[in-house]
Parts: sequence; structure tokens; C-alpha cells
Amino acid sequence: MRLHLRVDPKKSRAFHGPLPGSDNRQEVAAMDVAPIPPPLIPPPPPPPPPPPPPPPPAQVSRRGSVQKQRLRNLNWERIPKERVEGRKSVWSGSLTADEDDDFTIDLRSLDELFCQKEAQKNERSDRFCHNLRRCRSPQKTGAEKVSVLDPKRSMNVGIFLRQFKIAASEIVEDVRQGAGERYGAEKLAELCKLLPDAEEEARLKKFNRDRSLLREPDLFIILLMDVRNVRLRLDAMILQQEFDPAVTSLCVAARCLGEAARELLSCHKLHSILRLVLRAGNYMNAGGYAGNAAGFRIASLLKLADTKANKPGVDLLHFVAMEAVKKDEDLLTFPSQLSHVSAASRLSEETVLVDLSRLHSRVETLQISVQTDSEMEGQMRPFLETAKVRLMEAEEEVESLRKTSQALVEFFCEDESSFKLEEACHIFHCFSHRFQKAVRVSKSTI
Repeated sequence: MRLHLRVDPKKSRAFHGPLPGSDNRQEVAAMDVAPIPPPLIPPPPPPPPPPPPPPPPAQVSRRGSVQKQRLRNLNWERIPKERVEGRKSVWSGSLTADEDDDFTIDLRSLDELFCQKEAQKNERSDRFCHNLRRCRSPQKTGAEKVSVLDPKRSMNVGIFLRQFKIAASEIVEDVRQGAGERYGAEKLAELCKLLPDAEEEARLKKFNRDRSLLREPDLFIILLMDVRNVRLRLDAMILQQEFDPAVTSLCVAARCLGEAARELLSCHKLHSILRLVLRAGNYMNAGGYAGNAAGFRIASLLKLADTKANKPGVDLLHFVAMEAVKKDEDLLTFPSQLSHVSAASRLSEETVLVDLSRLHSRVETLQISVQTDSEMEGQMRPFLETAKVRLMEAEEEVESLRKTSQALVEFFCEDESSFKLEEACHIFHCFSHRFQKAVRVSKSTI
């Protein structure tokens, strides 16, 4: 902004005195107007710095320099060449060829400051070589991995793979060979759940690029899909891992239930106690609708304590216990002859029969299925032959159990349609425990 000031000549002479060349001179007293100080003059600029000393002979022009030893890398992001060429910039507008020839750097100092020392190189040579190989082959390790699975599926597959410290390809090969010993039935069942559905399988089959670009979970699923009859193979591996424990458990349960039934059939001391209860009950029920009974259901044994005596804390079970003591104190030892009854009460005869039938069905289904795959049929033949032998042994155990259980039903005159061996074992186990307790109480109160 420029300001134009116009001053009246009279006022100017009054303030500054008469103009040069003017005849109207007028003296001004020293007290009337103070002298105006001269304007401040800025200090002169400092002298220029002395010229730099001449470069030492060791300095070499950058253009002709040759690196004699390995230096540390400068991790910068390069500007693409096409963004610099043909335009004026800090990189192309000032560094002309002439200036570049005169621009020198101290390469000796650069080498000393940033060289990689031999001791450090030797100390971490393995790591350096590994990193160097990675830098030299970005197409293998530096390329961005591709994922075809959705993120949740990929995460679940990755969690499964991390359980085993082996390569995904090795797991696939184990599936191909039918070798599931190192995984177990539970992990193989998890793997079955990870198999793709029809839609996902179709999407994976469309992937026709280099498989090395895939993430490990995606590669694992695709490799599994390459295995012929992979679902059938996994089912066969699961059956192989489950079969022996299942047959062993089935046989143990059948044997335990059968032994319990035989103990109940052969325990004469228990039978004497039951007849003692029958006499006492018929006497108490004489003349009524429940009197003159030929026998009673074994479930009634748990109701003896409900018939209270006139004496506090005493019931019919206490009376039976004392009568047994009077008749033959050796009768009190009958619980020791029922060693399998307690364990059998926690089992199930029906479950044993169902498990045996299911194992038969699975083995027969596998035997039929592998006939369409000669390779798999050869892999499964030893297992199928062994499974048949084991199933025959299990059938013998179950058949023995069935006969003994039927004999027990007939011996105790129970209803065959509602009788359950494990429930009978539970009743006799509870009765034995209560009877022993009643004996201890009776000796001190009656």
C-alpha cells in the first residue's frame, strides 16, 4: 500500500526550517525545536567464511567411485524414474552434469562409518545369509499370499494345523496312506468337519494360479481335495482309531454286567435274606390284599425303611437285619459276594447291544465302500480282517450276557418287558449298603 502525504509549505518551514534557497530565513532558538537524530545505519554484513581447505587426495569423485567393502543399506523408498525424467524437480533441475562432476563426498569416511565389520558379519552370518536369500528371491517369499477361503474358515484351518508340528503336505500324505496313529480319532473328526462343502469346493477348484502363492490353510484344503475319496479315507481312519477302544470297552462292560448277573444268581446268602423279608412281609400283611405273597419285586427292597417301628429310629430293615444275625451271622457278609454289582449299576446292557450293532454296521459299510478303490482296499484289508475277529469275540461276550440276564429275569420272576439289568444291580447295591448300616444301628439300639 502506498500513502501520499501533502504538507503545507508554511508548516514544513515551521518544523524543518527554511527551505534551501529561500530568502525568508528565520532563526529558531535551541529551546524551541529539538534536533532530529540521524537515522540508524545497519551494521555491515559479516565477512564471508574462509574458503574450505582443498580436499584430501583420498577423496574420489562420486561418478568414478567404486565401493571396496559392503556397507549398511539405506532403507528408503525410491521414486519411480518416470516421475523424475522430463520435469523440473529437486532431483533433475539442479544437479546438472557439471555440478555433479564438482560434487565430491568423503568415501573413506563413509566406508569407515557404515561398513559392516567382519566380526559382526561372522557373528550373524547365518541370519544375514538367510535374509540375503530372501532379498534375492522375492518372487518366492516376498510375494503377497493369496487366500481363497473366507477369513473364519482360514482361521479354523490354521488353528488345526498349528496343533501338529509338521508340514501341511505331510498331514495330507498321512491321509493318503491311511496313517492316523499320530492324530487320533478326535483330531481326525475335527479334520472331517473342516472339509469344504460343494460350493467352497467348486470355488477352490477354480484356482489355477501358482499354489505357492496360497496361504497354508488354503493350500492344505486344496491338497486334501486332490486325495481321491478323501472323506471315505478319513472315515476309515477314524474307524481304525476308534475300533479297538470301542470293542475293548464294549467287552469289558458286557463282562462286568454278566459277572454281576451271575453273582446275583449264585449268592445264596442274599437269597436267604430275601426269603426272610418275604416271611416278615407276609406276616405283617396277613389278612390283607398284600398278604400271602409268593414273592415280591426286587424294587420293593428299597421300601423296607419306609415301614417305621414304634421305637424311634427303627424300621423294618433293622428288624430283618437283627433276624439275620439271630439266624446266621454269616448271612451279613453277602455284600462281599457282589463285587461287580456296584460297577454294573453304572453301565447299560442296552448300550452294549447298540454299540456292538453300530460297530458291525460301520465295518460292513467300510468293507463295501473300499471295493471301489483298489488302493484303499489294500490299505484297509488288514484292519478289516482283524476287526472281524474282534467283533466275533465281542459277540460271544454279549451273547453270554444276554443269556445270564435272561436267567436272572426268570430267577427273580421279574417282568421281562420292563426288566433292566443295570437297574437291578442298582437296587441290590443300595440294599446291600442300607442293610450293612442297619446291622450297625440294630446292634446298638435293639
